[in-house]
Amino acid sequence: MAAKIMNVVNLEAVDAYCRKVTAGLSTDGARKWMTRRLRAAVLSADFLEPFTPMAAASRVWPAWVSQRLDEGVPLWLFPEGESAPGRAEFDRRAARLANYLTSLEAIASAKLNPADPLFNKKQEDREEAGRTLSDLPKLTIPDAEAAADQWFDRLRRRIAQKEPAKDATTLMAEHGFRIVRIRSPAGLDRESSLMGNCVGSGLYDLDVKSGRVLIASVRDAANEPHATLELRQDGGHPTLFQAKGRQNSPISPRYAGIVVEFLESINARLRPCCHDLSETGIMYCGGHFIVTTDPARGLLVASDDGVDIFLMATGPDVYLLSAPDGKATIEVGAEGGLVGLWSDLPAARMPVCCRLLNVIARRERPSTGATSSLARQGLYHDGKRFVTLKQALTRTTGTWFANGDRLVTMVNRETSQETLWYVRHGKLAAILTTNAAGGGNRLYVAEAGDEFSGPEVAGNVFGLLEQRNALLADSAAAARLGLVFFALIGRYTTLESMAEVATEALTGLDCILTLEHAEGRTILRLNRRLHRVADIFLDGAGRITPFLAVDSVVGVNLRRDFKWVLSVLNALGFAAGRGDVGSGIFFHRATRLFMSRDAFMAKGGLGGAKLADLRNMVASSWRKTAATILSQAHDGLG
Repeated sequence: MAAKIMNVVNLEAVDAYCRKVTAGLSTDGARKWMTRRLRAAVLSADFLEPFTPMAAASRVWPAWVSQRLDEGVPLWLFPEGESAPGRAEFDRRAARLANYLTSLEAIASAKLNPADPLFNKKQEDREEAGRTLSDLPKLTIPDAEAAADQWFDRLRRRIAQKEPAKDATTLMAEHGFRIVRIRSPAGLDRESSLMGNCVGSGLYDLDVKSGRVLIASVRDAANEPHATLELRQDGGHPTLFQAKGRQNSPISPRYAGIVVEFLESINARLRPCCHDLSETGIMYCGGHFIVTTDPARGLLVASDDGVDIFLMATGPDVYLLSAPDGKATIEVGAEGGLVGLWSDLPAARMPVCCRLLNVIARRERPSTGATSSLARQGLYHDGKRFVTLKQALTRTTGTWFANGDRLVTMVNRETSQETLWYVRHGKLAAILTTNAAGGGNRLYVAEAGDEFSGPEVAGNVFGLLEQRNALLADSAAAARLGLVFFALIGRYTTLESMAEVATEALTGLDCILTLEHAEGRTILRLNRRLHRVADIFLDGAGRITPFLAVDSVVGVNLRRDFKWVLSVLNALGFAAGRGDVGSGIFFHRATRLFMSRDAFMAKGGLGGAKLADLRNMVASSWRKTAATILSQAHDGLG
């Protein structure tokens, strides 16, 4: 964990992560220490992602973010997912520290029985735990990690290897190991001390005694524990809540066989969001626990044209399908329905993915996310099962566009919901769902390649949006079809028609706009009363984002047309990736306005109330006439 603190723009996500990690701590001192140290570690972590100017232009960020960008200070994003490189190791260390503090809290507050043969040693442990908690403000994270190693070793050493029969009973013996059920507080204390976890010190005593919780331990021939399992009754079924190795590390794959046989023998289920078994080589799929073929790659599910395809469960609700030429992540809901599918597998692998979906997910969850995920991969659920695009097209008819592209109507036999598929050369470009969840029509864009770029496809899809009064549900992918988001009118249009739309909307400014392409760049040419006034070089609206941004402005006559150009820029609603865009024009990110250098240096040169009025005016500019915008904006921005 590095020492340098970076500027992270989404601090609320960092704070939420810290609250999640420290949720199990009971004392204010431990919670405050852990929150402060963990927050500093997150803000200097290697997995933080650079915050780009294009990301800044896509939404309004806090004022300090705009100020730092204007000053050229590097900014960073905290990735809220768990797949960033280095994130898993960081999470493991954070969880181990939280477990260490929880152990200290439990032992420091434990009520001891003077008749206990281990009373003196437990009293020493309680005093040591209290001192450590008092001295926490002096500890750094490396200090605490070293102290945790010593603490767990201390607890293991003080417990004798012999265990009375009343403390644990054998449930299963296979593969040279035993599964025992721990029944007494003394047995829980022994397991906790030898394994370095929190089942002892009274935390589970009442739940185990009442039968609400079953604590099982994997033992070798010398009665040494190697894994601890926590099961609870959930919906009438024994459900695995936790499965930990020593010091809450993953269970070694060596014990995967007996763990799976035990869980299957009691017909256990896996708790949603429990990811403890993924590194052990155990997968929960279709209601069953399975030992994977290769713990590093998962379960071999197919050999497709000589290519081995593996499936691995990274949790009870997330599966990873991997092949040498790509991967797919499949997320299912608690009831087995599909939540989402994300894949870079080639089309040749999708039949295998489709067959697995029919086993794993069994039915599509009625969510727009699932529909979008399926559409991206050229898959469809017809109400009974998942099918590929090729299978679906053999059973349907459709209408044709002038350029030979096809619009196919699909009907879900279970819900009667109609979807329209835009198909080109046998590949899916977009899918339109009618009467989708949440009301209205939604257009999802599939993984569009280079063959889908160009004005013809963009015009066809845009016409579909207009005809069906549909909303775009995937704006970034829409950009790959040639659609752009135009703030002036508050909706999507094609890049080619943007100039015509803008000219019509800005008639009050005597403005005529033309769009040109030169040397790979997009230029919006501003003409006033048939005279060329300025060239706006545009950035964005490419293969990644549909949001247009100003790269530079050239050719402005500062004495005659400066304020007019400012008014046009602010009426168009563009943003910019930097402050100085040329010709004496600056973009102020906090207000999202173009202005003069003097106004920019004075942070707009406006009072708070007037600034807010001006911001609201520009945000709703497409609902006003351009003449009104011109008359109101001149004085404040010049």
